[in-house]
Amino acid sequence: MFFKPIFFRGGIHPGEKEITSEKKIEKMPEVGTYRVTTLQHIGVPAAVMVKVGDHVKKYQKIGKAQVKFSAFIHSPCSGKITQIKKINIRGREAEEITIENDFSGEEFERKGLRNFTPEKLQELVDDLGIVGLGGATFPTHIKLEGKLKTIIINGVECEPYLNADNRVMIESTYEILDGIEILMTTFDMEEGIIGIEENKVVAIEKMEQAVKGYSRIRVQKLPTIYPQGAEKQLIKALLKKEIKSFPMEIEAVTLNVGTILAIYRGVTYGTPIVERIVTVSGEGIENPKNLSIPIGTPVKDVLNYVGVKEDIVDKIIACGPMMGREIGETEVTSKGMNGILALGKEKFPPKLPCIRCGRCVDVCPMGLLPLEYDRLAKKGKYHQMEKEFSLSSCIKCGNCEYICPSQVPLMEAIFLGLEKGRDRDD
Repeated sequence: MFFKPIFFRGGIHPGEKEITSEKKIEKMPEVGTYRVTTLQHIGVPAAVMVKVGDHVKKYQKIGKAQVKFSAFIHSPCSGKITQIKKINIRGREAEEITIENDFSGEEFERKGLRNFTPEKLQELVDDLGIVGLGGATFPTHIKLEGKLKTIIINGVECEPYLNADNRVMIESTYEILDGIEILMTTFDMEEGIIGIEENKVVAIEKMEQAVKGYSRIRVQKLPTIYPQGAEKQLIKALLKKEIKSFPMEIEAVTLNVGTILAIYRGVTYGTPIVERIVTVSGEGIENPKNLSIPIGTPVKDVLNYVGVKEDIVDKIIACGPMMGREIGETEVTSKGMNGILALGKEKFPPKLPCIRCGRCVDVCPMGLLPLEYDRLAKKGKYHQMEKEFSLSSCIKCGNCEYICPSQVPLMEAIFLGLEKGRDRDD
């Protein structure tokens, strides 16, 4: 069934900043040391499976998912374990495994999948550490449970600057379609829909041409508006349905195009996630690129490779400017890091008091009152943010902070409320 997608409430039109839209994916050269963390996904950190002094091969498991809501971690190179230490990742305890690259390229044996059953495919996806590569990093094997009728492929990538998904659709079109077909056949699904924002003209053309050979899959162009790629907004646009929690409640599953590509390569070659596509861009980057970067690569090495205009850079941002976070050069790449941006000083004007203009309310896709979160956070009334203003419904898209003329740090208030609101403060 074909229909015109519906709009969701709110939304904004941030500058597209297509600095890298036409730049082909390049493979970043290997570096001497990788630091792989055990928490690169939503859920419980992986348990370390190696010790200092061990020799590991590329693709070898080094972190074990001990519970269902976790993900395996694999080595991005062949080399020696030189350090294992406890670290803190945004308030959560994890461990960091340092691997000294021996540059031998020695690989751990990989096996794909030939006899497909839902259980075997789900087990393989789990074993290969595949998580959502759109940024959310939800363990993918958990999504492949129960009866599924529809698979929605998220090719929206609505954040400014980012082009990882865009380039994947252009350069790996048939691998993505074959990956969708594998999932649909294995789980007996009826329909596959690839949602792509209409500003990605080349990706749409390639997908629409290629999809003619796949009878159950179609491409749906979507309006260019942020956050079109958020799961609930995407489902509402494509299926005209609203979900309370997860897509499985309407017998659907949503997966990012990068995740589909990872599943295809996992099934075909037995390849776990040891690298990902990252857009390295921004006004402060000398040679913006879309790079295939091994997981655990120090951000400093990435920036040295592309070159940085030190005189104009104010902040380094992981992921996109809307939902991303400021990072230092000592951090490392992870499964969820789809962008590294060097942004100039002009992007961050001084912060002023709230003027109660209501623009943040107008652009909120969930119909919330972000200005109230700032007011309550300043008073330490974190519990009231949920009790009175439904904070847990926030999808953390960043629209409110982007549109604010006073540059009020609304996302800071939201994250504080989510973190500290578990304990009563009133």
